[in-house]
Amino acid sequence: MIIEPGHPLEQPFQGIHHVYGNEKAIQGLVSGNYSDGSVLVFDLLNYAKKDNTIQEGERKLVGVMHKDVNRYPKTGGWGFEGFAANSKTTRLTKDGGTSCFGCHLPEKNSGYVFSRLRD
Repeated sequence: MIIEPGHPLEQPFQGIHHVYGNEKAIQGLVSGNYSDGSVLVFDLLNYAKKDNTIQEGERKLVGVMHKDVNRYPKTGGWGFEGFAANSKTTRLTKDGGTSCFGCHLPEKNSGYVFSRLRD
């Protein structure tokens, strides 16, 4: 997906979205039930329109969801983390994932996951 200016989630999610998952997360995308150990990674990139194309730019952030119902009972069993740009240490999540989970609440029926498996 590409979020462009004018979309309600433009700030901070304008850009090209790639979502990756481990085997457990892929099984969850198929079944709708995510087991402990599921990991989803959200890679958000800037983009540029050039010569009638949309091209990937620099990374804006990396978001990670990790399923562990015992460790994260207050956030639907998911741990949330975000890292700025290409950093492996500059964290964007300052509240233990509570604000992330707030946005994911409407997705309760899909395991709090926005992404859908593409056929």
